[in-house]
Amino acid sequence: MTPLIYAGLDSFDRLSFLNKDKGPVIEAVSEVTGISFDQIRRKSRLRELVTARSLICHHLRKYTKLTLQQIGDLIGGRNHA
Repeated sequence: MTPLIYAGLDSFDRLSFLNKDKGPVIEAVSEVTGISFDQIRRKSRLRELVTARSLICHHLRKYTKLTLQQIGDLIGGRNHA
């Protein structure tokens, strides 16, 4: 597991992360980057927001069974297929 995502999660979140839940991934990236999920979902192309979106997309694809279309819908209706 990537230390960036695993850092700062309590034991319950670690369990749900290992069970392929998307919530802890989003919360951890928001906490590490200091950007709220509402800001990440906006259509802005600021570098900080794009980086946070990329982290979320990468880790959701790697650690969950979500499709690229589901991930795109989750982060603001973008098409990542």
